[in-house]
Amino acid sequence: MTEHDILGISSMIHTNLRESTTKFKGEIFSNRDS
Repeated sequence: MTEHDILGISSMIHTNLRESTTKFKGEIFSNRDS
């Protein structure tokens, strides 16, 4: 594992987390509207 590998993995995880959070918030807001 090089430092570059670790950076790539952590950025992938960060992107996945951000997408999950955005999707989760979107579901909460749409549920609140209806």
